[in-house]
Amino acid sequence: MDSGTAGNRWVPSSTGTFTVTAVTDDINRFPESDENNNTRSAQVTVGGAPQPQAGVVVTEVSWTPAQPEAGQAVQFHARVVNQGTAVTGGIVGVGFGVGVYYGWGFRAPMQPGETALISMTGGPSNGRWFPPSTGSLQVTANVDDINRFPESDEGNNTRQAMVTVGGGGGPGPVGPNKFGIGMAGYGNSTLYDRARDLVGEGGWVLAICPEITLANTGASEDCKGAVREITTRGQNVIVRLAPPWGNQMICHDADPGSNRLRYPLFAAKYKMVVEQLLAAMGGPQRKLVAQTGNELNLCYEWESSEEYEWTTMAHEVAAFQRDVADALQTLTDSRLVVVCAPLAPGGAGRCVPVGDASPGATHPRTSSRRW
Repeated sequence: MDSGTAGNRWVPSSTGTFTVTAVTDDINRFPESDENNNTRSAQVTVGGAPQPQAGVVVTEVSWTPAQPEAGQAVQFHARVVNQGTAVTGGIVGVGFGVGVYYGWGFRAPMQPGETALISMTGGPSNGRWFPPSTGSLQVTANVDDINRFPESDEGNNTRQAMVTVGGGGGPGPVGPNKFGIGMAGYGNSTLYDRARDLVGEGGWVLAICPEITLANTGASEDCKGAVREITTRGQNVIVRLAPPWGNQMICHDADPGSNRLRYPLFAAKYKMVVEQLLAAMGGPQRKLVAQTGNELNLCYEWESSEEYEWTTMAHEVAAFQRDVADALQTLTDSRLVVVCAPLAPGGAGRCVPVGDASPGATHPRTSSRRW
């Protein structure tokens, strides 16, 4: 069309669907064998002017540590850019998936052209993936994973990368006794030798260090010596960290004014001791598993000066385990594994009357209460 009533262009005045008809030999300039087949029609749809829209994409997927090992805490990150023409309509979230694990992170809305690094902060284990074994796995980062806002392109939100999990800092070969062996205390050279003979190279040996108090200035030489002797012989060490034997008032080590529900001050002592135990290890190829207690017996090691409900006690124990584990997990040593304390066999089954919460004093507790 090179001419017409408005020049050579049609300018629609509104949106909608219109019929356009083309007619050849429109004014019958010459005779034809058939004068009735000169037209063809088509539908043209006129839309509104394009609206500015966001368009977020993942340009890079990374993780810390850069060379993770089996059992080590891993955090994923995604570099995101808004390549659209509008601010994102809400917070910008990224979902991270690897194997059966799924975590997420998010940030405030992003302007057009803005780039941001979004890290995984939510999901199981407080937004940390613990690879169960060595090998290479695919991790997928999906920005705007739950469609919080419209985009110019909804099909370019994912990016994959391969994360390789090594075992360079992991334990050596499993010994003949895959279950390891435990000691009711620090142990000694004779017991360490016998443990090595039983579990073999790369086996597991447990030692108990009952020495954590608010007055702690560091790990005892006995505990450091046990860790050093076990790892030097080629075994991995499991350390049960606990207050001294006979301490029935662990809940009274809570932070002042916290109603026995916060233990950061006590947890800092655990962290200080574990740092020194890591320094005492005899080789970088071994693991140190730090347990946050020694078979807590709720009826005998969580005493108080008054009787109170088992639900209150359960909250206190959980708060204690949480704060100690959180403090230990701030240590970045790849040799460290943190696990919560197991309860004593039967220790949460039934309580009997107990006393001696303080010298010369007795008091009733939840006698024969079923937990």
